[in-house]
Amino acid sequence: MPFDLRFERIKKRARSDDMTGIDELKKRDEREKGWGLEKAMALADITINNTHSIEEFQEEIRKLFRTV
Repeated sequence: MPFDLRFERIKKRARSDDMTGIDELKKRDEREKGWGLEKAMALADITINNTHSIEEFQEEIRKLFRTV
């Protein structure tokens, strides 16, 4: 998912533990890469596009379940 879109969604959800600046999100991303998240994602057999509406995301999930 594009970085800017991720940050916008984080700001909209307004949870108390959310980062307040782009630099904080970048630091979290780097920390998670250090834990191997990037490698795990590269090994995934399936990826789901989550750059549109919640309804489109849910439809992607339904399609996935129909094919598995």
